[in-house]
Amino acid sequence: MAARRSPLVVLLSLALAVLIAAAIGQFAYSARMRIQKSYAESRMNVALDRAARGDRLLADAKRTLVDPGPLGATLLAPDVTMVELRAQAVSGRLFWSRSRGLVVVVTGLPAGPDGFVVRVGGPGVAPTVLGPLNGTAGATLAAGFDASPAPGATVEIVAARAAASASPLLSVTLPR
Repeated sequence: MAARRSPLVVLLSLALAVLIAAAIGQFAYSARMRIQKSYAESRMNVALDRAARGDRLLADAKRTLVDPGPLGATLLAPDVTMVELRAQAVSGRLFWSRSRGLVVVVTGLPAGPDGFVVRVGGPGVAPTVLGPLNGTAGATLAAGFDASPAPGATVEIVAARAAASASPLLSVTLPR
């Protein structure tokens, strides 16, 4: 016959088992809460970084609206005219304002040893180099110029090495 345990021992054993189960449950719950807290903190940090980046972009946009610079002044001018540029694999746009200047954006130019420049000329006018296109060959190159060519002038993209005499890769005549 098996020895009977006293009710006090059984009750204490049961209480100990309940305490151990509660401790394990509390440990699992606190571990899960730590993980959730860590995840929430990381999401909050991402949201704060995005908000800070948005604040910086908004501040930059406000500065641009207050002082758009020569490129912005040309692009926002009321008399701006857009002209498409196309030749084989090269394409782009020219934004021309009689009052504000010229912005040239070109994509697909091949790699050149010294880069590319914008040259302006016209009937009875000697070609003049306005300046370089900035960027990486094969990518998008852009430049803005305060000089505003006359209506009917020819705007050309040429290799910088022989800018005065080089054949243009792109050429467009401004509207009159």
